[in-house]
Amino acid sequence: MRRRSSCCPMNRCKWFNFPFLEPVTSRWKCRRGVRKWLFPRLTPQITKLLRVTRRSKDVGTAPAVIRVSFRKVTSFIGGGHSPFASLTRAMSVCRLRLYTRIRSRLRCPWVCLLTLIFSVACGPSEAHVVTSRIDLGRHLFFDPQLSVDGKRACGTCHEQEKAFSDGFPRAVGHAADLLPRNTLSLVNVGLRQALLWTGDTELSLQTQLRTPLFGTSPPEMGMGGKEELLLNRLAVDPLYRQAFGEAFPSDMKPINLENMGEAMVAFQQQIVSQESPYDRYLAGDQRALSPAAIRGMSLFFNEPQNCFRCHSGTDLNEVADPAGRPVSTVGRFNTGLYNVDGHGAYPEFEQGRISETGLPEDMGVFLVPMLRNLPETAPFMHDGSVPSLEAVLDNYAAGGRLIKDGPFAGDGRTNPYKHALIAGFSLDASEREDLLAFLRSLSDPSVLVRPDLSDPFRSETD
Repeated sequence: MRRRSSCCPMNRCKWFNFPFLEPVTSRWKCRRGVRKWLFPRLTPQITKLLRVTRRSKDVGTAPAVIRVSFRKVTSFIGGGHSPFASLTRAMSVCRLRLYTRIRSRLRCPWVCLLTLIFSVACGPSEAHVVTSRIDLGRHLFFDPQLSVDGKRACGTCHEQEKAFSDGFPRAVGHAADLLPRNTLSLVNVGLRQALLWTGDTELSLQTQLRTPLFGTSPPEMGMGGKEELLLNRLAVDPLYRQAFGEAFPSDMKPINLENMGEAMVAFQQQIVSQESPYDRYLAGDQRALSPAAIRGMSLFFNEPQNCFRCHSGTDLNEVADPAGRPVSTVGRFNTGLYNVDGHGAYPEFEQGRISETGLPEDMGVFLVPMLRNLPETAPFMHDGSVPSLEAVLDNYAAGGRLIKDGPFAGDGRTNPYKHALIAGFSLDASEREDLLAFLRSLSDPSVLVRPDLSDPFRSETD
């Protein structure tokens, strides 16, 4: 048996390693035909990719190239905003298109025929299951049956028009209980390592779902201890019986909490922002950003503002060093929002990571949130106590917030636990407007109106 050359692209690409191709490909010495055909077509794409990478580094967001590449592949496979129906389906389509082009070189039509049979046999059934699972998750997400009184759904606190937040300073439970924190947006939630304001990285998205559904301190949906009631509600609904059966065809009893969580996670992973003006600018559309937004971007990614030190990466929620290199994918800082007693205290209803670690230095330490679709998620900060983007900028420019009177009076600028990066900076009126223009350019309007992310019950009744 002849030894395959290690430089051959067919040895590196698993899409070529099919037994039924061996009789044909073995005739080629080092598969020169594939290399001769493939490499000239890859070179321009690689060059373009490197160009985008270099441009991304200039503004301190090199990871954006991953997002750009993902969008191009998504467009190639399915088009529009639809992510891959499944990895298997995506690979099947890639194989089909790749072999269709190779066929003319191989002079073997049966290769394409076998690939077509493979794609049809293996792809659509799994794609249908995944699509059914996403659609089931969408209905569960917006269904008030998941709350104890049948009046609240996950979508009640995560409204599509508000970038899947709720517009309130602090979230409200099913019994009008005021929760301690502001509702985080679910945009790009499937890409995050930390899902809570405390920056806990140990929770998976499916595990975290149990807190709003079954948590009791305070109750959000109020279903704590009523898991069987919830499952019975779903089981008596013929539409849900059919939907669970299609989404989990291999399960004898598909209506269970694990499958319910898996379906809801599948839906939430579709809430993807990747078409903002900022994204289009990084992809090469020089007209996507206004001159003011471009000037604001320069302010954002440079000193003395140093916004990028805490807001770097694809979603602008990662920590970077002074050169813009990523340091951590999860940022947690005290930003000098409070200084209630003059010794660094935060309001008792929410004091940050200290409630979990007990460490004094974790007083007032909260997660760095992502900045996508930022204007739609007002009010801001962990407790929604800052009403506007303008006020947010003013607080950071001052190096902390000064509260002159009231129960939380204090000078956050002198908080001893405040992070050193919150040192303040100066902005004139025009620079302030430029920076605001850039922050507004991070919004992807399609996320707010996509039909596949909308409330299906509202659509049925309107």
